[in-house]
Amino acid sequence: MTSSGSNVFKLLEWDSNFFGFPIALIQKDVLGENELSMALSQLKNQGVKCVYWPASAQHPELINFACKQNGKLVDTKILYSRSLAGFTFTYAEKLYISPYTSDEPDVQLKQLALASGIYSRFLKDERFGSKNFEKLYLQWITDSVKKKIALEVFVSRFQNDFTGMITVGGKDGIGKIGLVAISEKYRGVGIGNMLMEYTLMWFNKKRYNKVEVATQKENQAACSLYAKFGFSPEKTYNYFHFWL
Repeated sequence: MTSSGSNVFKLLEWDSNFFGFPIALIQKDVLGENELSMALSQLKNQGVKCVYWPASAQHPELINFACKQNGKLVDTKILYSRSLAGFTFTYAEKLYISPYTSDEPDVQLKQLALASGIYSRFLKDERFGSKNFEKLYLQWITDSVKKKIALEVFVSRFQNDFTGMITVGGKDGIGKIGLVAISEKYRGVGIGNMLMEYTLMWFNKKRYNKVEVATQKENQAACSLYAKFGFSPEKTYNYFHFWL
């Protein structure tokens, strides 16, 4: 699905099939007011029910454009990155952090996956609803442990508890951090630091040159953790949902 032969928007096949109604993405992060209106009109005429737009946060006027079209600001997403050149780690290999080996997530891992999405735009947008949010994040952790969308899922443990988890992937020399969560019971004792260091060490051993991770601006704990480990903001987007 394109707009007049351009790449303004596209139909999201996976999202549409998963949620059960047509969903599209506006691919250009900067649009004029008329361009946005025209794109939404075309998508509505093609039967699309929901449109995502990650608009550049460098252009605050886009917020006004989106609001005029009844767009809902559901997230301010920050993409962080850091080079792995010269990366060193403080601690020895941690025996209580290891890859998750089952191809099905257990109850504790599912709980952590849901906790990782507490600031998710799918949870904040009431039109999706909590049931769809839970369905989505449980699908993501299931696909991650089956290694469909992740290379590994690392979990930290204390006795019989999973204290935290992080999913990782990578492509073309760039490592990707996906879902990240610390058990509420074990927050504030440094588990996030240990998981992040373990993960960066793993990327370094696999000879990745760079690591990227995206999180919500509202998630200050995550933003602070990434800054502590040398990540810098690379891009910031204001995510809008339009219901047509």
